[in-house]
Amino acid sequence: MRAKLKFTYEDYRYMPDDKRCELMEGELVMASSPVTTHQRISGKFEFTLGEFVQRNKLGGIFYAPLDVVPNYEVREYWLVDPDKQTIEVMVLGEEGFKIAGVYSTGEKLQSLLLAGLSLNPGEIFG
Repeated sequence: MRAKLKFTYEDYRYMPDDKRCELMEGELVMASSPVTTHQRISGKFEFTLGEFVQRNKLGGIFYAPLDVVPNYEVREYWLVDPDKQTIEVMVLGEEGFKIAGVYSTGEKLQSLLLAGLSLNPGEIFG
């Protein structure tokens, strides 16, 4: 029986850009294209955040996998769950990231980091 080849994050980093894959427990798994729902939600989310960031001259927003979070001094990130239609806000504290809140349709999500930014998740999922 052959031993299963395990890939590392370093291997993954050097994969060609034209290969859509994810590293899961040492295996390279081909990633499928985002479904229509994902693209619609992602577009609304990017528009809402981008407009706020641009209006307030705060820099830019970027899509990134979670593995970059500790490497770039990210202090807040949001996990969007289209199935549950929730947005979970994670903030960096002294002991790492913790949940600041989980918001759903009809609730007002306010960023702790981006003063003045608030949104109703229903507008993102609707």
